[in-house]
Amino acid sequence: MTRYSRLLHTFIPACALLLDGAPAHAQCDNWIYSPGFHAQFRGIGARALAVYTPPGATTPRVVVGGSDVRYLGTDLNGIAQWNGSSWSSLGSGVNYSVNDLLVWDSPAGQVLVVAGNFTTAGGLPAERVAAWNGTSWSQIGGGIQDITGSGWVNAAVVWDPDGAGPQPPNLVVAGNFDTAGTVAAQNIARWDGTTWRTFGIGLNNWVNALTTWDPDGPGPQFPHLIAAGTFSAANNTIVNGIARWDGVGWRRLGDGLSDDSGFVAYPEALTTWDPDGAGPLIPRLVVTGRFSHADGVEAHGIAMWDGTSWQGFGNEERSTFYGVSTWDPDGAGPLPPQLIASAQRFDAALNSLPSPLIWDGSAFQPLGTPSESYWVDRFASWDPDGAGPQPARLVAAGLISDNLPTGTAVGAMQLVGSEWSTFGAPPRVYAAGVYGGRVLLAGEFRMAARDPEDLSASLEAVNLAAWDGALVTSMGDVTGAVRAIRPYTDPTTLQQEFVIGGSFGAAGGVLAASVARYRPPGTTHGNPGGWSAMGPGFNGTVFALERFGNATYAGGNFTASGATAVNRIARFTGSGWQALGTGMPSGTVHALRVFNGQLYAGGTFPSAGGQASGGLARWNGTAWSTLGGAFNGSVYALQVYNNELVIGGQFANLNLVRLNTAGSITTLGGSPANGPVHSLAVGPDGHLYAGGEFTAVGAVPATRMARWDGASWSGVRGGLDGTVHALQTYRNEVHAGGVFGKARNGEVIAPAWGRYTVDGIPWIARQPLGQTACVGQQVETTMYPAPGYFPFTVTWRHNGVPFTHGARPWGSNVELASAFNLRITQVTAQDTGTYQAEIATACGSVETVQFTILVNSADFDNDGDIGTDADIEAFFACLAGNCCAACGTADFDADGDIGTDADIEAFFRVLAGGAC
Repeated sequence: MTRYSRLLHTFIPACALLLDGAPAHAQCDNWIYSPGFHAQFRGIGARALAVYTPPGATTPRVVVGGSDVRYLGTDLNGIAQWNGSSWSSLGSGVNYSVNDLLVWDSPAGQVLVVAGNFTTAGGLPAERVAAWNGTSWSQIGGGIQDITGSGWVNAAVVWDPDGAGPQPPNLVVAGNFDTAGTVAAQNIARWDGTTWRTFGIGLNNWVNALTTWDPDGPGPQFPHLIAAGTFSAANNTIVNGIARWDGVGWRRLGDGLSDDSGFVAYPEALTTWDPDGAGPLIPRLVVTGRFSHADGVEAHGIAMWDGTSWQGFGNEERSTFYGVSTWDPDGAGPLPPQLIASAQRFDAALNSLPSPLIWDGSAFQPLGTPSESYWVDRFASWDPDGAGPQPARLVAAGLISDNLPTGTAVGAMQLVGSEWSTFGAPPRVYAAGVYGGRVLLAGEFRMAARDPEDLSASLEAVNLAAWDGALVTSMGDVTGAVRAIRPYTDPTTLQQEFVIGGSFGAAGGVLAASVARYRPPGTTHGNPGGWSAMGPGFNGTVFALERFGNATYAGGNFTASGATAVNRIARFTGSGWQALGTGMPSGTVHALRVFNGQLYAGGTFPSAGGQASGGLARWNGTAWSTLGGAFNGSVYALQVYNNELVIGGQFANLNLVRLNTAGSITTLGGSPANGPVHSLAVGPDGHLYAGGEFTAVGAVPATRMARWDGASWSGVRGGLDGTVHALQTYRNEVHAGGVFGKARNGEVIAPAWGRYTVDGIPWIARQPLGQTACVGQQVETTMYPAPGYFPFTVTWRHNGVPFTHGARPWGSNVELASAFNLRITQVTAQDTGTYQAEIATACGSVETVQFTILVNSADFDNDGDIGTDADIEAFFACLAGNCCAACGTADFDADGDIGTDADIEAFFRVLAGGAC
């Protein structure tokens, strides 16, 4: 099986695991699942991993290979290296997938060996195996070929044929091929630095894994070469999937591996493990894969060879093991290396169990938390600072798609302390808004998304995304951080638009310096749709946007728009940006809000319009004024609540105050926040929500998020574990954005984006659509409830009467009636009618819209008399455009073409008792 068929084999269950991973909850107001952001690195089909220190480097690199390897959207051509802060390519990479990596002290010096399906490396010929010396690529001995042209190398290992003898260590490669250089070699060969050599006549099918194993530990024997794969014979000796080369010939390891049917199974990986470290036990050989027995001994996907016999590992029923390795968690400490593995495992109720795993001597336990990456192909230990004080980290590569607190790891992840983490900067959400029935998220991130014009097309949303509860769609890539969003309705076109601000150079492919506008596709009142620049933009970052007097205002740390001086705040005139007096000569504007007929600006500036203002000032359309004196502190958030302006920031040991229409500033309940407040929003429950860096408001614990009900403060279900920069109300939810990884006291994974439902009542993101069919055909419609509302029940109704799976009394069959799909096969006229679904949790329920299923039948006028003259007359009247309300449709065969000869023929076939 190639890597691509393996990917296909696991795609659906992997997606199912992601969906099933959404947390259940009992309380009605709660944090719930939200879609995850991609890590900056994406390794699709990543199954190769090594740690390599290039010549001249002081710290080691993590090298990952796969079929589609990208960093920040750039294709790195199958292979990439991580230097501790960023990913980069190895020259121009390879032209196809990489299956294995290893470091080899070759006779010509240390190189990184790369093996896979490729035919070029660095643009040079390199058939399936190549060497990277830190600066350039070279081929190895003419490479590996197969007479079919479709051969590949799955595994590589360094093996010394004479131990401490004079022969140099050899590079061994194995996979599916018949020639090494010019030497005939059946699926396995070795390169001694000058010549390819064989291992007898080789193995009769492909090899998946290689390792070396010392059969007597410190004894005189030199290590044996171990191969595992789908082969049944080595040198014409039956070995059943695993064999060892002792320097003279191939040897069996008992009766090898088998599945439940007694046939050769599919080994995945090999490692050697010394269970007692420096103790008397010799190292064990461990093999994983899809098999049930090793030499007749029950072994559910993992088995251990002690030199004479096979043993299983505990009770691992309902399990399939993949990658296996050893890892020393305390480095030079007293603990011996531990056995680690990845596996797809289920409990007795068929719930998926965590992976990767570590063996505790009697059972496998979860390694690190949280993770559900059951198909890890390779593990490696990496010391990020070389000889420095940082401890070594465990790195994993494989079919990984795991929603971690630092984002969604795709292809690779690292164990930092006790938690799995992505590589690179975590996602950051700085702003949010609602546009076109979708919540907008903006910041610095990458996210799997759909094209809004073609929902079947997959792409990435970069720094700006829209979510409707069912799908994430891209609004066009933004080339830098987005710090502010302001949706509004244009007073001329009456269309919804939005403006974004930040530190970027382009939006949706349109050059735009730090500010850009999006209009719906099409042209209205001469305004083209899509993205457009707003004048020359700004020479700095935009942190705040607001609408005042039907104009857009921007605030930030900029000082000019083109040749126009605009100190930290400006108004858009329709063609360019205009200064507001002398603005703020220094500092930064972080917040803008209209209140009581004036525009309020908050930030870190000392003066506005020549007046000492502190971090708060107001603009009446012509001039600046202060609030009875300078505001002593930094303002980061402004929000109107109960006809008062709520001010959040870092000031006067309060960080939260309110301004009434009379100009008086008071506290909210007399309770200060013990850290900066960065965001404010009015929730769907009418309460005021605050987010920031605080952990308490007054004496009330409130971790980075708090709620004010008009009389008192409370925490928000355990809050979030990092800074909240944005809050946005959407339906019955408050969406929080920022730099955090978990919600609800660490129980809910929520990298940079958290969803808090105020009432726990589910809602429908996409409504089901009506369907038309002919008798005997199939109808299917789909709805999408918003994720995260668990557990729930679904009730489907036809003409108000509930129905379930299975045969219906009139002969049709409901094959699937779930939260998502309704499918009815072999429909009859009795299936015509109105349908509706209800989704209910313990907190409440919601119904879909009613939709109609119309079945065209011989009783065309739906009067109960089948195949009468009245049915024929009604059908031809409908063909002429006069369809009665209860009748069928002129598209009788439901093929999308209305009133065709095919419709007439289908009608008369059904009238005569035939099929549509």
